[in-house]
Amino acid sequence: LTRVRGRLEQGTRLRVRVEWPGRRSALTLKARVVALETGREVRWRSRLLLLPGLLDGEHAFHLEWLAGGRATRLRQAARFTGLLAPFAGTGDRLETAKRGLEAMDAALKTVAERPGVAAMHPTPEWRA
Repeated sequence: LTRVRGRLEQGTRLRVRVEWPGRRSALTLKARVVALETGREVRWRSRLLLLPGLLDGEHAFHLEWLAGGRATRLRQAARFTGLLAPFAGTGDRLETAKRGLEAMDAALKTVAERPGVAAMHPTPEWRA
């Protein structure tokens, strides 16, 4: 995930840009925010194919406050459902997706650990 655009409110639509490591093409998904708890959780769902139920995805970010609020652990999860979900992880797709998520984690960690980031206010658009 390299870019998320839209208002971060439950029920709103987001545009999520996915770039795969080692590939030139990118995918832009239309997602709907299905859960939002400020400071704790963001979750959205999207269709990866045209028709619902073929291959749908849900991406979640969970924040866990540590050390009396002086540190935060971010956990993210992706889950795929639908008729084609059992085949989505075949070949090199699963390993490529894993590398992409690890790269996103590293980039997010770098940004989050910059001095002054904790004092920033959330904006309607996130960028990696």
